[in-house]
Amino acid sequence: NDKEDNEIDALAGATITGNGVTAMIKESIKLYKPYLQTIRKN
Repeated sequence: NDKEDNEIDALAGATITGNGVTAMIKESIKLYKPYLQTIRKN
């Protein structure tokens, strides 16, 4: 059924998007790690 195929494609697309967002956040957070560690010590 075409509708079921589209639902599967939507789930796969959402997973790929979610993985991309997670990778972007992890990469961006690296820039703040030294600052956050300094704050944590104080």
